[in-house]
Amino acid sequence: MKHENEADPEWCVACDAKDLEGEELLECTVDGVSVLLVQSEEKIFACEAICPHMDEPLAHGFCEGKMLTCSMHLWQWDLETGSPVGIASERLLVVPVRVEQGKIFVKMKDLRAKAG
Repeated sequence: MKHENEADPEWCVACDAKDLEGEELLECTVDGVSVLLVQSEEKIFACEAICPHMDEPLAHGFCEGKMLTCSMHLWQWDLETGSPVGIASERLLVVPVRVEQGKIFVKMKDLRAKAG
């Protein structure tokens, strides 16, 4: 899905906010780039959708508090900062997210750059 905010084209709609209701992890495609949305502690985070370690979809993982865990090798990241925790040695790209008028917007600049 791609719907840019006319005031700032870097912000794109990832999905309707209702699509994340009852979900903890939701992978979606925004402007041709896979994005993971995480609902945790009444806050929504957005990050790259694929584990930087072994290319595993992070939507197969789980979240506890603000800690995202990959299901393949149990690498973990702090969703506030993208910093690795425990055995993880690579950062996770976490990007700004906001909710407006029932839609979840993600700032796509860094995700587009990483996707190449």
